Amino acid sequence: MKSISVLAAALIALCACAPAVPAPQADTAQLTPWHTATANAPAPTAASEKPAATAAPAPTPAPIIHTVALGESISTIALRYGLDTSTVLAANPDINPNAMTVGMQVVVPAGSPQAQIGVISEPLALTLGQPDCSRTLDGGLWCFAMVSNPLDEAAALMAITFTLSGSNPDSSKSMTVPALLDYLPAAESLPAAAFFSAPIPGNYQVSASLAAAFAASQSGKTFFSVDSGKPSVRLQGRMANVAGEAFAAAEPGETVDVHIAALAYDAQGNLVGVRQTKSRVTLEEGKGVVFNLNVYSTGAAIASVVVKAEALLAGK
Repeated sequence: MKSISVLAAALIALCACAPAVPAPQADTAQLTPWHTATANAPAPTAASEKPAATAAPAPTPAPIIHTVALGESISTIALRYGLDTSTVLAANPDINPNAMTVGMQVVVPAGSPQAQIGVISEPLALTLGQPDCSRTLDGGLWCFAMVSNPLDEAAALMAITFTLSGSNPDSSKSMTVPALLDYLPAAESLPAAAFFSAPIPGNYQVSASLAAAFAASQSGKTFFSVDSGKPSVRLQGRMANVAGEAFAAAEPGETVDVHIAALAYDAQGNLVGVRQTKSRVTLEEGKGVVFNLNVYSTGAAIASVVVKAEALLAGK
């Protein structure tokens, strides 16, 4: 009897020292949380062990390279392309926004919905003509497209994207450029010009689309009309010299950026060349901005030149 008691005690001790066997657990699936506007959503079912097919990522649009012009800042460049200023700054970590210079190149991220700043990123309903292109002697290609304003309000900060394509998709090129001037009154037109360097694909096609256009009242800029008078125009075949004096309708003492644009046309009325000059001046009573520039044709001889001008408050 005593030996039986000793054996039972030993068995109890062994059972107490053995590790506990965990109870079987039900299989669980990792579920991705999701949200719905419905108050009582149906309970999600367990995910299948077969992995779901993953959609191929869409190609990322190439960024735009913007060349800084006189009077531009990070904020005005961002506004031109319908982006938030912080988005443009993030794409240009090496640029000091307080030390920008004319000619500096700024990367403008393209195709990022998170970067858009809302309804202002939708261009105004301006009319864009078909591009007219001419080859250059060095194998490049100049293209012009006219932007017209059919609205009852003035437009500003227009940007146009030119796309060059050929039979080989790898030869496609694209660039976004501003219109020749920043301000486009109602019922008027302005050109945009783009230059594609060689090589140019055979059987090329060029298309244009409106990348940005804002109501002048929402552009953040203060514009003034400019009277360029009757400038002197000297035609010399495929070159024309244009000279004159422009008067901005702003108060003396104000500092303004004055932009003068010369548009050259051939005998058939086709736009064959453009030239622009910019200057920042502090206005003086009775004194205008003197300009003297040459405009060159990309094709036929120049038959006439039209001068357009604008002024905007410096720093605005």
